[in-house]
Amino acid sequence: MVLAPALQVQGSYVESPDLGDATVGVLLYQDESQYRWADVPVTGNFTALCATLSACTAQNVPLNYSMSQYGAYVTSLFGVKAPDDFSWWWEILIWNNTALAWQEAPAGASDLRLRMWDNIAWCPNRSAPPLPDPLTRYPSPKFRGDLANTGKAPVPYPTNDTGSKTMTFSNGPIDSTPAVVHGRIYFSTGGVYNWSRMIYDEQPQLWSVPVSRYNNGAGAYYNTTTTAAGWQVSSPAVGAGMVVIGTSDGKVMAFTIDELKPLWNYSIGASATGVTASPVIFQDVIYIAGGNGLLYGLSTDGKMLWNLSLGGPAYMSTPAISNGRLFVGSDAGVLTCAALNGTFLWNFTAGGKIRSSPAVSGGRVFFENTIYDGFTATGSTLFSLVASNGTLDWNRTIPASTSSPAIADGRLFLGTNTGVMAHDLQGNLLWTHATPGPIQASPTVGGDTVIVAENSPNGTIRILSAVDGRELRIIGPKPEQYLFSSPVLAGDMLVFASDNGYVYVHESSDTSMLAVEHWDIPQGLEPGKNVQVKITITNRGNLTSHNIRLVLNGPQGRFNSPLNISYLAPGHNITAVFNWTPKEGDTGLGLSFWESGSIIHMSGHKVQVASKRTIPAQTIFITISLIIVLAVGVAMLVRRRARKGGA
Repeated sequence: MVLAPALQVQGSYVESPDLGDATVGVLLYQDESQYRWADVPVTGNFTALCATLSACTAQNVPLNYSMSQYGAYVTSLFGVKAPDDFSWWWEILIWNNTALAWQEAPAGASDLRLRMWDNIAWCPNRSAPPLPDPLTRYPSPKFRGDLANTGKAPVPYPTNDTGSKTMTFSNGPIDSTPAVVHGRIYFSTGGVYNWSRMIYDEQPQLWSVPVSRYNNGAGAYYNTTTTAAGWQVSSPAVGAGMVVIGTSDGKVMAFTIDELKPLWNYSIGASATGVTASPVIFQDVIYIAGGNGLLYGLSTDGKMLWNLSLGGPAYMSTPAISNGRLFVGSDAGVLTCAALNGTFLWNFTAGGKIRSSPAVSGGRVFFENTIYDGFTATGSTLFSLVASNGTLDWNRTIPASTSSPAIADGRLFLGTNTGVMAHDLQGNLLWTHATPGPIQASPTVGGDTVIVAENSPNGTIRILSAVDGRELRIIGPKPEQYLFSSPVLAGDMLVFASDNGYVYVHESSDTSMLAVEHWDIPQGLEPGKNVQVKITITNRGNLTSHNIRLVLNGPQGRFNSPLNISYLAPGHNITAVFNWTPKEGDTGLGLSFWESGSIIHMSGHKVQVASKRTIPAQTIFITISLIIVLAVGVAMLVRRRARKGGA
């Protein structure tokens, strides 16, 4: 296919400038807690194996592979060797820019030729497809972000952020913590309660909304009723191609990741609190603790694999996973450790109630208990245990807290009823920061910043220095309301929600923001007939765009001739013109925007290509019938004449 790319500005065409050096993105993925991205320059006849070797070198990731007549075979990554029985293996995937999905690579690593701005991924085939992708390189798929519940974001918080997108909802308070995956935000609402009639006018719902930078922020919004009744604090978890939440009426519910269509629900039975803990999805098992005092392992089709007694109800304690072990607390004041198959390993009695989620780091598990006088929290103790056997490492008396600890760079951060405090991992107090209201949500750490939500009538997001606790910035969302949901960092996006029913997305202010305004594709598309595709693009940001690559993708793969936007000022439009030859069966086109090897925006458009013209079977039948009738008639006429001539 030959393309003649051009840019059209104010009615005139200009040639696309030199694209310069290009890169491919390589994702090295073990699980949600262990993955690396690398952007590798494309040079010459570039294969996926070349890209993988360069990525592993750049990210200091151990790699072992073997060569045979069939090509390269990766035997281990991150020091994790694929088993000899082939129960799983390291698999190579490639990103499809039209389907917006990871797909199995069409060839092995040593045979797969990469083109500029391709993206590939290595992962255990049991984990395919991985959650990180070019849309959201650093997702937050569950409460506390990673499997170990550290609350640490892989990239720093953008200190020059701006509230670039605010999404409004009226379906009640948002007390759960959003998940951010695949360019979308997932969260649940508490419903609208009619206090005069003592009933719910609107039931709690699960929502999926697009992030502003993708699909112009106008992509499809999905929501579905969760059938719960009451306070919703179980946060959604995304994985295994589904979204899973717990509900206050004692259910675990699963929905499709795309349109939130119900898949299944599993009831743990009646209990005072239902399911307030958040699920964890790992290696096709869903782990969740219930208000009935049991820890569950569920299959991805909603069947119970096992359960284990926690000695008391689990209230908001989400399991942490580290080194093949589960850690979870209960209202009995007991921290339980179990194997991933549900086998009990050990427990530790801390007293009080454990209403936070433990975090694991450096072979230690960190958590706090809470002492109550009636319904009032009066004090807490912060614990560090040896993760392998539950031996007490140290404990410290702290103000009352139900906030889950965050751990990053040798520091532990915790919200309390009086503010925020930081310890080193040996239990030494580093600093405290007092706040007017309690910090009951859990901190998030990004680089040298700690982000906390103050749960007061005028709830406030406070951004502190992780080094000394200085307040760097305050965000006061409007309208003012309580903040019980924990803030989330996903790449360069800060996402948080409020009891006012709003979700807020803050992104870096020093960026351009490109969006597709209009697709212009001729009607009556026919296979093999070349047409011009004109796409109008605008810069909605506050900075000029420089050297943005536009790549048009069809169902059959990416086109070879991208365009380059060398300059586009804020508020200005430009029309990119591609030549495209449709193929039979084509159903859509995709346009991706690339900057420094990463996708910064995507847009899609449905198309309908006519089938190749064929003679209908009915027409053929009629034609053949007429030919036969005509032939018979001619034969009879000839025969009559022959008889007359012989008389």
